[in-house]
Amino acid sequence: MWSNRPDDKILMRGLLLAALLALTGRGEPGVQVQSAPVYPVFTARVEAPITPVTANFIERAIREADEAHAACLVIELDTPGGLMESTRQIVKNMLASSVPIVVYVSPRGARAASAGVFITLASHVAAMAPATHIGAAHPVQIGGSPGQSPQKEENDAEQEGGGVMEDKIVNDAKAWARSLAELRGRNADWAEAAVTQSESIPSTEALDLNVIDYLADDLIDLLDMIDSLEVQTQTGSVSLRTANAPVQAVEMWWGEKILSILSDPNLAFLLLMLGFYGILFEFYTPGWGIAGTTGAICLVLAFFGLAVLPINYAGLVLIIISAGLFVAGNTKYIVHA
Repeated sequence: MWSNRPDDKILMRGLLLAALLALTGRGEPGVQVQSAPVYPVFTARVEAPITPVTANFIERAIREADEAHAACLVIELDTPGGLMESTRQIVKNMLASSVPIVVYVSPRGARAASAGVFITLASHVAAMAPATHIGAAHPVQIGGSPGQSPQKEENDAEQEGGGVMEDKIVNDAKAWARSLAELRGRNADWAEAAVTQSESIPSTEALDLNVIDYLADDLIDLLDMIDSLEVQTQTGSVSLRTANAPVQAVEMWWGEKILSILSDPNLAFLLLMLGFYGILFEFYTPGWGIAGTTGAICLVLAFFGLAVLPINYAGLVLIIISAGLFVAGNTKYIVHA
């Protein structure tokens, strides 16, 4: 027992103070306990066909997430498919990213069809919301399936050549899907069936078949699920710190939104027809007027929408057309003067 001597009281107080300092982490002068830094989670929503604009938007989102040292980039995906070359560009950027990429097929009722399958397979973490589906990745040409001919019996040779071309396209896509699934440790057999047999499955079955990694009700639920998960990026292993992390959305600016509308394949075909008839009408009338100018602009926009012209070249051609019109207008004015 402690006595009432002053020395014993001083010793007891000293021991209590030392224990209190140890519990509060202030046992040594100048030493402070610091919490780990909290990095934001970037999000990018894609609710449209996969086009060159979509590819550029995702590339920018990855770059901005990398510059901000984001914990991860979540691509909230809802797409019916899109262009193969644009999909390849997106997948290449995802595979080369030092920031973990999470593809989340959402909201409820959304789909990751066709090109969306490849983007989902390429992600470091794949997740879906309830009542969503994924699949139907059989490649088709714009306007129908490659190699299809309505006169099969009348032209067997032509159909045979089309069949060879279709086999090449399908086999290329099949190998690509399988390689992405194997890289991320997902169901490669289903990935192949999605290409060759247009296999499509709901989110619950996708989770059971190891096509995706998580089934999450919403974004916050997903971020809680993947917290502390170890993923392998291009630069090494990364531990996700996503629980309670601030969320920052990467938005399309107005120019990208306009280009996204123009790059819709349906609108691109309409612009192609308008451009063709505008140029054709101009050939039947003397001089060069509104129909020819409108037709030329529609053709350039159509070629951009069909991925024949990338954004830079399409802009260059439009600048050349505008310069030509400016020169033609000034020349007409000088002649009349």
